[in-house]
Amino acid sequence: MTNLVEVIHDTAALYDAIASGAEYGALYAVVDSAFNLGISKQLKKWPSVELYQNTELADLGKYSPVLYLIGEDHSAAHIAKLIELCKGQPMLSFIRSACDLSDLKQHLEYLLKVYCEDNTEWPLRYADTRILISLFDVLNEEQKSILLEPVHCWMIPDRFGKIQNQFGNNKNTALWNAEAGVLKMDENQFSEMIDAATPDSILATVRDQYSSILLPYTCGEQFKRVEQGVKDAKELQLNGAQEVLQMALLQLMAAEGINQSADYAVFKKIILDGQELADAINHLPATFWR
Repeated sequence: MTNLVEVIHDTAALYDAIASGAEYGALYAVVDSAFNLGISKQLKKWPSVELYQNTELADLGKYSPVLYLIGEDHSAAHIAKLIELCKGQPMLSFIRSACDLSDLKQHLEYLLKVYCEDNTEWPLRYADTRILISLFDVLNEEQKSILLEPVHCWMIPDRFGKIQNQFGNNKNTALWNAEAGVLKMDENQFSEMIDAATPDSILATVRDQYSSILLPYTCGEQFKRVEQGVKDAKELQLNGAQEVLQMALLQLMAAEGINQSADYAVFKKIILDGQELADAINHLPATFWR
């Protein structure tokens, strides 16, 4: 299986965050089973509940995120096992909460959709940690309080293998309802979420069609270069899918530090002046390339 993110290497920070929060309630793991459909069989003895269970998404059961209760007596061994099983996939985060398994599931299932200003609703795959981190980046404080109301700490591995902590009110309550507990976004926030997902979409295409280009880079470096290509495409008003892909490939094939070079500045200027992207790429000097 291709690694999509860096393996968690900041384990000391993770174990510290988990140990320091023990007094605030039980420890849970949120696992996005869609990345590894066999993982539930390997963890079948652990207390758990599928988040799609008894919802309108129940028919997608085998792809459901699963909430696991991790026993404190064996937490280190269980966490190590989860990290091993989820290696290189953005499918694992941890929650410390005063809620029991049922109440926390009730809260999390209300967040399986996000509601927009135009009355549309969209599934929210927050068990994918790439999406979860982007989500926290765009939410305001009021929205974060909805997401984190029954949570003491949500511990999220980012794509570079480090741990990001999000703290909430840790209110042990089952009073959530479909009006108070849903997450509503304005148009700008939803647009930011879509933009944040674009580099991963482009990177998936590169992995599928041009995988050898990625070999010199770690997962984190791959993402940074593709993200830079997407940003530059937006700056240069290159909106076509192939143009954005070409800009990402350009970054992956460029020499280190080329973004600050005079050659790249000239390249961007002539595109803004109207030259076709392919022509501009053909005129880049040999020193531009890795």
